[in-house]
Amino acid sequence: MNPVFAAALLLMLAACTAAPPAAVPVCPAVPECLRRQTDIRTHADLVRALVAERAAFDQCKAARDTLAACLENP
Repeated sequence: MNPVFAAALLLMLAACTAAPPAAVPVCPAVPECLRRQTDIRTHADLVRALVAERAAFDQCKAARDTLAACLENP
C-alpha cells in the first residue's frame, strides 16, 4: 500500500470520530402548578383553602426558582 494513500486514509478515518456530546444541564423535574377546585361553604373552609393555596404556591415557586437557577447556571 502506498504510504501517502495510507496517511490519507488514516486522516479520513480520524475525521469520522464521533463528536463529543453537547453539555446539557441536568435540572430537576418541575411539577405543573395548578389551582385546585374547592367547595367553600363556611369561613373556616375559606381559611383552610387560603392556607392550602398559599402553601401550594410556595412549593410551586420554589420548584420554578430552582429550575430557573439551574438553567441560568449550568
